[in-house]
Amino acid sequence: DEIIFSEALFPDDYDPAFGRGRLFMGKNDKLMGLFSFTEDKLLAFMRNSIFVCTPTTNLREMKKTLVTQEVGLVARKSIVQVGNRILFLSDNGVYSVTFEDLYNLRGNDIPLSEPIQDTINGINKNYWHNAVAVYFDNRYYLAVPSANSTVNDTLLIFNFLNNEWESRDVVDGFVLGTAGQVDWNIRNLLI
Repeated sequence: DEIIFSEALFPDDYDPAFGRGRLFMGKNDKLMGLFSFTEDKLLAFMRNSIFVCTPTTNLREMKKTLVTQEVGLVARKSIVQVGNRILFLSDNGVYSVTFEDLYNLRGNDIPLSEPIQDTINGINKNYWHNAVAVYFDNRYYLAVPSANSTVNDTLLIFNFLNNEWESRDVVDGFVLGTAGQVDWNIRNLLI
């Protein structure tokens, strides 16, 4: 996997930057998502690891630093920033970390979703890459596919005010007039 950077004022002009955009050649780990964070940091979420690239404004000096090889990202659209926290869906569940925590993140740390681990274990892992999330009204909304579903049919809601998972919403399909069965398929969440 490789990231290419355009020139600051010329979006169609790319500079090879001496291979600085190459990500971790020789590893069996693919790029799942990028997330711009404070102080000119770019988080590169790989499938089985996380890296931070800094600075991104001076490509000749850009360095890639391994954060962890024990936690990765499974769904690009599950990354959400809430203040100084970053939330994302991994193999082990939903993690909520501050940037300082990222350097201490390990796969055996307790994920934010630990109280609902049975629900996390019930996500259809063949389709969880389609999960989507958004932050709104002091809540993290995460839409995921249930065990037998190929679409996001379950909405998990974490409330930051009481610091707990407050809801798991599922609609199995319902009859709408005489038109027949309607399934709940959350393709995106918008504010």
